[in-house]
Amino acid sequence: MIEILINIFLAGLSAYIVFEYYKTFFEVKSERRRVIGIVLIYVVWQIVSMPSVSNIHAILRLLLSILFVAFVGGGFHGSFIGKNVFAVIYNAMWMLSELLVSAIFLNSGISIEEHDLLGSFLCECLLLILVKLLAVFFRHDSIRDFSWKYNGVLMMIPLGCMFFSYHLFVLSAKSEEETDLWISVIAFIVLLVVVSLIFLMYLKLVDAYELKRKNDIFKRELDLYLEHMNEKENTMLEIRKTKHDLKHKLLYLLELSKNREYEKLETYIEDLTDLESWDGLSVANTGHSFVDALINSKYVTAQKYGIEFRVKLDIPYDLPFDNADLCVILGNALDNAIEANQKQGIEDAYIELKMKYDRGNLAIFLENTFDGIVRRDSNGRLITQKTDKRIHGIGISSIQNSLIKYHGYMDIDIKDKIFKLTIIMYPSSLMGKSYIDKG
Repeated sequence: MIEILINIFLAGLSAYIVFEYYKTFFEVKSERRRVIGIVLIYVVWQIVSMPSVSNIHAILRLLLSILFVAFVGGGFHGSFIGKNVFAVIYNAMWMLSELLVSAIFLNSGISIEEHDLLGSFLCECLLLILVKLLAVFFRHDSIRDFSWKYNGVLMMIPLGCMFFSYHLFVLSAKSEEETDLWISVIAFIVLLVVVSLIFLMYLKLVDAYELKRKNDIFKRELDLYLEHMNEKENTMLEIRKTKHDLKHKLLYLLELSKNREYEKLETYIEDLTDLESWDGLSVANTGHSFVDALINSKYVTAQKYGIEFRVKLDIPYDLPFDNADLCVILGNALDNAIEANQKQGIEDAYIELKMKYDRGNLAIFLENTFDGIVRRDSNGRLITQKTDKRIHGIGISSIQNSLIKYHGYMDIDIKDKIFKLTIIMYPSSLMGKSYIDKG
């Protein structure tokens, strides 16, 4: 009876470790019942797979273990391939921890067969400590935002440490010298210190990278503010010039009226009301200086390439979103739209931008023409047609990363040669349903 309870405890502990392992790298799905059901199925598998319950071949046991660990990954958001890769890495960690505990038992003269439950418990404790250390390390937001490919490669470091430590203890077990065991222990501790230093250096490099990224965004933000100030200055100069001429124009109108020269009067009034000279000044005048500067800057660029730029803005002068994030989201979206319209063979090129702020939510609707050629990667995600391979898909992925902060939503709709992008942003303090009407 006691052995059964211990097995159930070990199965539950194993399920907890796998769950915490996945939670370190991926976000748990909101369907709580489904997640609990997945974990319970894994607990049952752990009980059934125990040597005292069933006699499953070692290779088959390993394959089924990978399958069930990957099954637990179904309770988390993320790439299907990425979660399966981490399932394989977890099983490699599990195997190496068992080998390491076995090597320690051999060095200590402890029978593995007689103390198999103790060995299983120590193995799971070793795994739990490793997972918790990884959770502390990957709690760093910048590292969590990295691709699972980079984090998967980083996971090879503790795996290599465990593999090297296992061979150290195996070699010391074959040696007749008692000091070799202590040398192996000291080498293992030194190895842990070295691995810890590598992870700390990695953190420093990530911080430096994040600082550079933010500096680039702030520089871009400052440039947009300077452009906005120049636009305002040009507008004020135009207004002063108009005001200076206004008195003379009014006097001329009065003279035409007195002389009953109504045809000239009518023609002159039509000339005065012609607003075409104002069209090039700006299209965004919401009062939100940053958004106005960014959109007006992109408007000037679009006009340079002969792209019609239509804007409809319904936002206040103050928004509950960081300007740096707005710069990434709105700037990348408009850059992609302008770039798409520079391709050959596009007739009546245009960009249409709509922004609406309602009940705390911000909606951005962007529509533009393009050449109709759509390219996707192996995961079905859109990639750009830039000649520089290093910047493929950076625009869309940057938008997605910035939206995470605001629990945002992005939708892409492509029909014929029309590209439509919908972005919904919620204030970081709010989560919930958007009440914005697209119409």
